[in-house]
Amino acid sequence: MAESARMELVECEREIQKIKGALRQVGSEDGQNSLQVIWVEKDDADQNQEISLQLSSPVEEAVLNNGGETTFAGVESSMATLTVTLRNKNGGDVLGTSEACDLAPILSLGDTLEPKEEYVIELPVAIVGTATDDSAEDTAVAAEATAETTEEDKPDEKEGEKTTTDEEPKKEEEEKETTEETKKEEEKETPKLIKPLATINLRLVFKPSAKDRKEELYELLNKASVRRSQALERHRGQQQETITKKSASSPGKKPAVKAGFLNKKTKKAPVEESKWQQFYDKYMGPTSMARGLIIPIAKNYVIFFGAVVLAHYKGQELALPAPV
Repeated sequence: MAESARMELVECEREIQKIKGALRQVGSEDGQNSLQVIWVEKDDADQNQEISLQLSSPVEEAVLNNGGETTFAGVESSMATLTVTLRNKNGGDVLGTSEACDLAPILSLGDTLEPKEEYVIELPVAIVGTATDDSAEDTAVAAEATAETTEEDKPDEKEGEKTTTDEEPKKEEEEKETTEETKKEEEKETPKLIKPLATINLRLVFKPSAKDRKEELYELLNKASVRRSQALERHRGQQQETITKKSASSPGKKPAVKAGFLNKKTKKAPVEESKWQQFYDKYMGPTSMARGLIIPIAKNYVIFFGAVVLAHYKGQELALPAPV
């Protein structure tokens, strides 16, 4: 177990070093990413139709003919969506629209440690009919339902006219009605499949910028750092378990080095002082009575009498010269 945790820790360290090397290779290049959208040409396509592309981030719109292409710059690949609308040319009627395609999983960089200059993705888009077609279908379904209800009401009226002696036919009719009701409920519960009006084949050419690559690499670096910390915790826990097991298996042995031996202070052996040192400490040292009491008091008298003797014997040296 300890060996597996150690190997996982080593692998995480190698992965982190690879990611850091890839970050150094990316450098600090400025620029925006670009997304080129190409409508793959079809021979059997109607030449009187065109598609409108709506990009959500940034909010831009472009119109393409069959086989045409356009380019979007500065695309937020993590939150952008693309919607395709099929319509007739020159501002004609709208034939159908597609659901908003999330571009985050489509424009992923894949292996960011080995980046490419551009990523090509084939994207088939299903075009669904407009709301007017759906409302017409709903009205037709409603008309069929009303017709069925009127047909079901007729036998109920006839049953009222029958006598009470016909019990068996009544039971059979009730069973039929229950089976029909269950079928209708099952049909309501099952989702209604919508057939696409047409399928538009788009080719996306995504050229990521240095910022996109750095964001992907930093995300990988964060994940690898989390895995490394988890592996380190497991490794420490397993080492502690092995140490406790070894100490439990051999209780009689004493440790070779006691804990906290570096914190102990060594006591020095006292050194005997000589007689001269003792005499100096007692009478002349800083802690002696002479330096602590006698000298501070006698200092003032020595200065006073010294000044008197100097003025008495050498006073002429202090006299002013005779006037000229």
